[in-house]
Amino acid sequence: MHKTEKPKETDEYLIAGWSKRYGREISLGEVYEINANLSAFVDVMERMDRYLKQKHRQKKPSEK
Repeated sequence: MHKTEKPKETDEYLIAGWSKRYGREISLGEVYEINANLSAFVDVMERMDRYLKQKHRQKKPSEK
């Protein structure tokens, strides 16, 4: 197996998990779309966290 390939069991596990969550059969394409959307959401939240921490650090000196 090539390093970047993941076992077929992983895909089946994800399909089963998301199918249970949505209460219907989910395709592998839908699993990839869900995971891409979640990944994008996490990226946005991490950027927002860094932005808020930066704003907080900028506020601190002016409060003294």
